[in-house]
Amino acid sequence: MTFYNITAADELGRRIPKVPSHLKSDGRPSSAAFKPKPNEDGLSVEIMALCSPDFAVRDSTKNALALFFCTNRNLRMSLRPCTRK
Repeated sequence: MTFYNITAADELGRRIPKVPSHLKSDGRPSSAAFKPKPNEDGLSVEIMALCSPDFAVRDSTKNALALFFCTNRNLRMSLRPCTRK
């Protein structure tokens, strides 16, 4: 397995369902989009240097993509790179 060293300059993408509870009226993600489901112990994100926006969002008719930089080293996320660009 190849590991990728994530830096503060890396952009991360979080796929967000296009539902009212996850998107504010202005299109920005709500805090609900960043809360784990009851059976999850963290959040999934894509490392955008390793995949395309199309891969990260999967289906743009049903999902949006929130992009943010990995500036907080205490995010407590385990990151898995996607397998294709």
